[in-house]
Amino acid sequence: MLKNGPFLVYLMSIVAIATFDIVYLVAVIPRSPASMLVSMFAGPLSLFCWIEADARHRRRTPCFDFGLFVFLSFPISLFWYGFWSRGGMGLIFAVALIGLLWVPSICEKFVWDFLYAGN
Repeated sequence: MLKNGPFLVYLMSIVAIATFDIVYLVAVIPRSPASMLVSMFAGPLSLFCWIEADARHRRRTPCFDFGLFVFLSFPISLFWYGFWSRGGMGLIFAVALIGLLWVPSICEKFVWDFLYAGN
């Protein structure tokens, strides 16, 4: 497995969500409620999967149901896992991971401004 394998999968899922949102915006297709749910929950779900895959990759899974624990205590568990696995720099890394969740919305805003700012 690649050294940064779990992170690259998380990054690719964020790019896929951004592409999904921008295609709907450019095609001027009204979004269905199901597509909005997919784009809203896919980012955090991929973040949960990244945490569990990273823990398994480092062979430091603290408990058997670690994925469920991360899901049920999401905001706190991300910062806890960052500090536990990487020390002080892990907190900065956790903030960066949360920031990556905003990338699809920011990209969609820039495309919206580019397409419809003059109208």
